Amino acid sequence: MNQSQHRRLGALWRFAVAVAIWFGAEYLAGAVASPLYQHHWRAFELVFRCLFFALLLAGFSVLIVLADQPERSPLAYMGLDTRAPWLRDTVAGALIGGVMVALAVALIAIFGGISFSFTSGLRAWVRCAVEVLILLGGAMAEEVSFRGYPFQRMVDAIGPAPAVVLVSVLFGAVHWTNPGSSPFSTINTALVGVLLCIAYLRTRTLWLPWGIHFGWNFALGVVFGLPVSGLNEFAVVVHGKAKGPHLLTGGAYGIEASATATAVMLIGLLMIVVFTRHRVPQAEPALGPPDSSPFTSSPPHNSA
Repeated sequence: MNQSQHRRLGALWRFAVAVAIWFGAEYLAGAVASPLYQHHWRAFELVFRCLFFALLLAGFSVLIVLADQPERSPLAYMGLDTRAPWLRDTVAGALIGGVMVALAVALIAIFGGISFSFTSGLRAWVRCAVEVLILLGGAMAEEVSFRGYPFQRMVDAIGPAPAVVLVSVLFGAVHWTNPGSSPFSTINTALVGVLLCIAYLRTRTLWLPWGIHFGWNFALGVVFGLPVSGLNEFAVVVHGKAKGPHLLTGGAYGIEASATATAVMLIGLLMIVVFTRHRVPQAEPALGPPDSSPFTSSPPHNSA
């Protein structure tokens, strides 16, 4: 077995162990939070998502220390490197996600219709703050799961483009059980996964995809009060109602099941490419440098 084959095999078994850690973390988080489910649903969501995230970090960190023995910290190795421009990337990502949603809402308003109602009061704002925490934790947990260590090892095993396709299909599949899902919503969710994978590959950190993920969900659910992947509970202060054909609005699932979302994702991809055009992503140290790929930004050419 040559060195390349040995590297790929090592990456595959690391991916398999990471998937097992993911299932274990989800089971333990669900078991701890389940007593809250019937009577304190928001508390359940907050505890489950935050605990799931913490267990993922702990499990992946142990795996990294034992299997990869990186020179950097485990968190930095899986893409949470605070030496990177993490705040700038997170804020820029949130703006990109928010702009995509705003464009989609504008298209619905022009070609269909949209109306809003509002709930005021301290209780509504407190619930809104809890929902924001849930969205922050949920987005980061999904990024660590689908663009973090497992995805990075799959890139080492089969290359960037096949890894993007595989992980994005899995990302779409896990949303299949959401309320109002359809084949189109699953395809669009997988396309969102591609967008977020590209954001990771062009920066080699999770900050930009986390920002995009959170910005999309926050703008969609909290700012405009529309369904987020079929879930309506994020509409606490603002309640939106989109009108028009399913292809325009996505129906009960929300715009993520619409052609409108497909169109704005292309704009989002352009924004990602423009934002990262001068970035030189860090190489993955443990299993060798990543394969060259059109998904990654190119280093600048030095003048002679």
